Amino acid sequence: MEDKGTALIAWSKVCKPKDRGGLGVLDLAIHNKCLLMKHAHKFLCKNDLPWVKLIWNSYYPNGNITDRTVGSFWWKNISKLIPEFKQMATCTIGEGNTIQVWKDDWGQGILQYEFPHLFSFCLQPDATISQWMNYEDSSDMFVTPMSIEAYQEFQLLLHLQDTFQIQNNPDSWRIGNGNNTCFVSKLYRAMFPQGCIHPIFKHIWDNACVLKYKIFMWLMIHDRINTRNLLSRKSFHVPSIACVLCNQQSEETCLHLIWDCDFAQDCWDSICPNRRRGISTLDNIMLLKAHLDCPIAMEIIIMGVWHIWM
Repeated sequence: MEDKGTALIAWSKVCKPKDRGGLGVLDLAIHNKCLLMKHAHKFLCKNDLPWVKLIWNSYYPNGNITDRTVGSFWWKNISKLIPEFKQMATCTIGEGNTIQVWKDDWGQGILQYEFPHLFSFCLQPDATISQWMNYEDSSDMFVTPMSIEAYQEFQLLLHLQDTFQIQNNPDSWRIGNGNNTCFVSKLYRAMFPQGCIHPIFKHIWDNACVLKYKIFMWLMIHDRINTRNLLSRKSFHVPSIACVLCNQQSEETCLHLIWDCDFAQDCWDSICPNRRRGISTLDNIMLLKAHLDCPIAMEIIIMGVWHIWM
């Protein structure tokens, strides 16, 4: 196979959604997991499907889900993903037989962490809400006697028990806001936590520039264009890492070459005079965008970055 050279950026960043700082390329492994989780969602919501009824009747005849993986290899692969699905989903209590009291968030946080002292005395850490409600005395769920801290948390747990009632309809699980319809796209996006993503990433793609220029801009923001500094960091033989476009003898970094070099400074001064040097790439873009204040501001900035590079 022909050697195409080293990758410019990590594949994990490429596969992030565009509004999360990535390129939006589909990660097939994660997408396949989301497709399997869609079956887990149908199972938890007890959709009116023959295979869902078969799984419940064959593997969970007592009507309560457990953390033990049972059944065919197909169902084992899906059931292993149920805990991960539950971490991303929110639920509404119905029958309560798919919601674990301690390990699922049913509107009160994860009780395993909210009541750590009480949880250490629990006899059934995997009990569902329906099993919990079937106890005549909730203290039967725990080893007694309890510590003072555990008993105080037990009183809070009893108060929570009075805030809801078991319904006759199945539990409802959903991703994000809205109804309990589970779309693979919602699951896929939930796999990538949003975190603190700079708003400029949205503006990169919402403009009329050619895709090649947008991707170059994205690489530049991530400091992944082949400047002398980057080539040196990748162990390429570079005679000098000094910038050849100015007399400052500065290291040719992405920030210097595109924004702080004398040549780049003269270019940007023609549209934004007295621009301050030494600020970050993202701050430079936001400053220029605010100064231009026109519908094609992002197009001007992207094309300016591209032509400085050329």
